[in-house]
Amino acid sequence: MAGTTAGAPVRTAGGSEAAAGESPEAGWATYPDLRGQVAVVTGGSRGIGAATACALAANGAAVAVVGRDEAAIGTVVAGITSRGGTALGVAADCTREDHLQALAAAAARELGPIAILAAFAG
Repeated sequence: MAGTTAGAPVRTAGGSEAAAGESPEAGWATYPDLRGQVAVVTGGSRGIGAATACALAANGAAVAVVGRDEAAIGTVVAGITSRGGTALGVAADCTREDHLQALAAAAARELGPIAILAAFAG
């Protein structure tokens, strides 16, 4: 599998490589039901979390990208928004209840009611 840091290439379902945040390629499965949904992706600044955030956004979901590394979060959010997606970066420690409450409030306020949680933190 290709690199797992934000901004590094990720292996697509078709086996080719795409930059983090890139739209699904021909041959990728698409999920039209995700369009307009709001997703929160913890651990979204790197690896499978970043790839999931990008895939959700490429399918039309608004995504809150959550992690502890603000620079890495910014890279993922920039990749999503540069391709026309909607993303909000939130720096949070998912072991702290006060951070989780603030995250949920910010995501709901900025993006709308949360419908999807993809938990990759830790």
